[in-house]
Amino acid sequence: MAHLVAERARVTPERIAIRFDESSATYRLLDDRANAVCAMLADLGVNPREHIGVMLENGPAAIEVWIGIARYGAVEVPISIALRGDGLIYPLAKCRCRTLVTSSKFVTQILAARDRLPLVEQILVVDLAEDQRPSGTLSYPHLMSRAPPTPFVSNVSARDIAVVLFSSGTTGPPKGVVLPHSTGTTLARGVADVMRYGPDDVLYNAFPLSHVNARFTTAYAAMLAGAQAVIHRQFSASNFWTMCRNERVTAFNYMGVIPVLLLNQPASERDRAHSVTRAYGSGVVSDVAERFTSRFGITLVETYGSTELGMVTVATLDEGRSGSCGRASPDYVVEIHDESGERLDPGQSGEIVARPRRPGVMFQEYIDDPPATVQATRELWFHTGDRGYFDADGWLYFVDRLKDVIRRRGENISSWEVEHTLQAHPAVAEACAVGIDSEINGQDVMAVIVSKGKAIDPEALLRHCEQHLPHFAIPRYIRVVTALPRTASSRVEKYKLRSEGLTSDTWDREAHGFKLAR
Repeated sequence: MAHLVAERARVTPERIAIRFDESSATYRLLDDRANAVCAMLADLGVNPREHIGVMLENGPAAIEVWIGIARYGAVEVPISIALRGDGLIYPLAKCRCRTLVTSSKFVTQILAARDRLPLVEQILVVDLAEDQRPSGTLSYPHLMSRAPPTPFVSNVSARDIAVVLFSSGTTGPPKGVVLPHSTGTTLARGVADVMRYGPDDVLYNAFPLSHVNARFTTAYAAMLAGAQAVIHRQFSASNFWTMCRNERVTAFNYMGVIPVLLLNQPASERDRAHSVTRAYGSGVVSDVAERFTSRFGITLVETYGSTELGMVTVATLDEGRSGSCGRASPDYVVEIHDESGERLDPGQSGEIVARPRRPGVMFQEYIDDPPATVQATRELWFHTGDRGYFDADGWLYFVDRLKDVIRRRGENISSWEVEHTLQAHPAVAEACAVGIDSEINGQDVMAVIVSKGKAIDPEALLRHCEQHLPHFAIPRYIRVVTALPRTASSRVEKYKLRSEGLTSDTWDREAHGFKLAR
């Protein structure tokens, strides 16, 4: 990214690179703005390799700051706009950020935490003029107006550190994943190749640019392929297909919940009246994928990966397998190991582990956390913490997070399998299964349900489960909520549901005398 935009601006300066909610940017504009960012950082006394916090919504400022920091040789620390209090302080303090770029929407919460961020010296506000800025901040537009867009000669190399991305933290405190430039480039190029992106494509994404998905697998992938990206601030299921038609979208990115939300929209005679041909993502169960493709005429390309590794396994546009997240990418050796580190045979479930085939394709370390880095990379394998298995043909099947496996009376229960079954019920929009500690059983299964607007009958739901699950996996507890707690990257925060435990609105089949028919 440090050099790509300059090259694109030289060859196709007036081509639109990215369209936003209300505006668009050509390569010439992005190149000029990135050069101005470099000049501004130099004027502010920012050193190359210094960490810079960035807390911005998707939009032009987020893109130009990303490109400018990369070109300058500093290290970007994207901060989720959802963070408050300790959650906001943690990544800035962990990375010892001296400079923070944000917008007026978030200034109040940042200034409220200022006394706990003694290292933060410069807060740049991207949407306030010099005479509008709050005390203790700097006006980004004013600073940029004084920064000439003179071409900045960048000496950044592929192995230099580009960004510290903080993991979702679904199982504990987030880790700062240190990524060199080469890792982002590897992921973006791999996605562009698998999806066969080209100059005629328009790629849509509404996930935050503070995470891998929008940043590398849409925006960067589009630039590498010569395609255009459409980056919006929010996803709207009700307006999605209208937006695709208006923006001439040919491909989009998803996570598990997106296809479900789109399938839950009323059927229309225009369901196939669009230019979208394929979508890239993960977490869609086989029956949802089949219904989605049948209804909308779109190929879903499933992948498995992480912030640390990028794309580990992937299907292709020509070949997939129901329920699988693909075969090993050219960048990784992938195996399934048991608890002692021994390789398991096809069909046997264990931890998914991976190692790169060449340097520079994975993360470097967890920032300021050598024990976590050593633990994750022990025995020369990256330990994903996920459970899965390969079939005889090398197709990977994700089973569960290792910590999400529920253990009841000696039986290991896949929360994924329970959730898959629950979501097949016509009244259920989304489902999450977690283990609730029990003195007698070890753990009991609790199902947390979001309905499709229909009343949930717990007994009917359990009768449905009896047809598809072993008796020991059938939920004891059922709780209906309006929405599941999620991270900014749409991962369900199961630890929150576990910590809430049995709430007053939780239905208990044993307390209601419900008997399983077994």
